[in-house]
Amino acid sequence: SPLVRCPNYYPAESEEKAIVMHKACVKQKFAQVKESNYQKLMSLFCHDMFCDKEGNTTEYGIYQTNSVKLSGRDSSSGGVFPVMCRMNHSCAANVRHEWNESIEKLFLFADRDIEEGEELYSNY
Repeated sequence: SPLVRCPNYYPAESEEKAIVMHKACVKQKFAQVKESNYQKLMSLFCHDMFCDKEGNTTEYGIYQTNSVKLSGRDSSSGGVFPVMCRMNHSCAANVRHEWNESIEKLFLFADRDIEEGEELYSNY
């Protein structure tokens, strides 16, 4: 299950208001995470464009940089999976991820035979 999960879309009068709503959801979800998991989340990479004015990592930045869009009937939400988000991207990925809503788990499936020691790449 994701440590943090939020909708990706918010009905709002403007994009600016939708972003404010999204940031509020992320803040609320981070506040609900156990301290040990919070530290795991905050150790993830955060893209510079999401840092605060002083250049510090933000919870919103962690979410925006690392969340995975969930598939299936709930494709309008995203989640942060601390292991999955460390996987590198490739346009020629050798694995794909699929979200199982009924058990709230993200699964990785090999798209081809993978050699021992070969790096796993996802297309996200």
